Amino acid sequence: MEMELEDAAAAQRVVKNSIWLFLSETVSKLLALLLQIVAARYLGNKGFGIFSFAFSAAGILMIFADSGINIFLTRQIAREPDRLRDYLHNAMVLKGGLTLAVMAVLAAIPAVSALDEETRLTLWAIGMGLLVNGYADLYISAFRAFEEMRSVSLLSMVQRGLFFLFGAAVLLAGYKTVPLAVSFLSVSIIALVLVRWRFGVVFGGGKGALDPERILEIFHRALPIGAVVLFSYVYFRIDTVMLYYLRGEAETGLYSAAFKLTEALLLMFDSVRSALFPLLSKTFGDRDDRFRGIWRESLRYLLILGIPLALGTAVLSGRLAALFYGFDFIKSGEALSVLGLTLPLLALNNLASFILVSANRTGAILKAAATGTVFNIALNFLLIPAWGSLGAAVSTCLTEILVFGLYYKTVGEVCGRAGIPSLAWRPATAGGGLVAVLWALSPLPLLPLAAAGAATYAGLLIALRTFAEQDYKVMRGIFNRG
Repeated sequence: MEMELEDAAAAQRVVKNSIWLFLSETVSKLLALLLQIVAARYLGNKGFGIFSFAFSAAGILMIFADSGINIFLTRQIAREPDRLRDYLHNAMVLKGGLTLAVMAVLAAIPAVSALDEETRLTLWAIGMGLLVNGYADLYISAFRAFEEMRSVSLLSMVQRGLFFLFGAAVLLAGYKTVPLAVSFLSVSIIALVLVRWRFGVVFGGGKGALDPERILEIFHRALPIGAVVLFSYVYFRIDTVMLYYLRGEAETGLYSAAFKLTEALLLMFDSVRSALFPLLSKTFGDRDDRFRGIWRESLRYLLILGIPLALGTAVLSGRLAALFYGFDFIKSGEALSVLGLTLPLLALNNLASFILVSANRTGAILKAAATGTVFNIALNFLLIPAWGSLGAAVSTCLTEILVFGLYYKTVGEVCGRAGIPSLAWRPATAGGGLVAVLWALSPLPLLPLAAAGAATYAGLLIALRTFAEQDYKVMRGIFNRG
């Protein structure tokens, strides 16, 4: 009986944290998407391509400044909460040294790359903004470790809200990519001040002792995680960089428009994963049965959410691209139809990587991510010159399939076989009904069409008895606790 109560409490805590994170991710991603839409319309294909290239290229550099420190801190502080300040202080010192190295690379870019002045200045401003964000993320790691998801959510919404206001004001005033990038840097500085203030409110003052051995420990143990993040980021973002060099700014802008819509759709999956990670880190090695139960249930929920989003996006891709970005970006629908189909794989691969990090199996993640990176780059060289943005999307889809196979072999060793076919057949069957309705009612306006598809999918899930009694118990517990 006591074990059942603990499991119910854990499930409710995960869902409550997911709700907070889902709220913040929904607001944040919607604001980011709205700004991307405004930017695409005001900057055009070329300007939007420059801005997207700068974010992707700078993002790859910023991984070297992080080196997996943030994920490592969340895991370790969740396990050793009394060492919060020691870990945080020494991680700050370590990040300072890594930041100087990345700044040197940014300063050297004009000597090694033939970028025009607008692209170079945009890259510098965004790079500096991401470096500042890296320090804020250290504090966010502590909030996540203590499952203080309300603070994480509020801080995220404030930062995205400020960037939306500043960025939209810059674009509406007639400025272009460089001022937009500078507004991102300004908001990053404001966000760091707010995060530091909130940390003091929640955890109080004081700081840990400087310990060179602790710094080396953090670096050594975070480095494999950083390598995983690097390879994962590269195979997910390198398409934009390669498109810029192989097909130019306009094609980069088309692909980025589709990619940003896909990112916005991933927000609900990220909220579930982020809420689960601290709990999984605490659970592993304590009670393997609960660890496996959390994994299986998370997998089930992600399939229920992912399959209809993938199918709906693929069917409606052209109309979605025209609606959000205008008819100049209608060609983005080709890439979006393929990227949309990868949504379940992206969600499952993200969850699997966090499961394996929680289980201290970063070596397996590194192997899968490195293999995926090499495979993706090779495919991009083959497909982008001929197919442009569509080739980049196909490359991403095939890479996710490969990584899926590599991850789930190892996850099965940790958690046992999840029985994916038994979990997926009901959502897949309901998804078939969703597609049939979307095709049959295609002359309808987009909003009523989407509503009809969603109602059909939900009704079929209920008819197929997809939800167990435990699902209803968890939800009742959440609402009863207010």
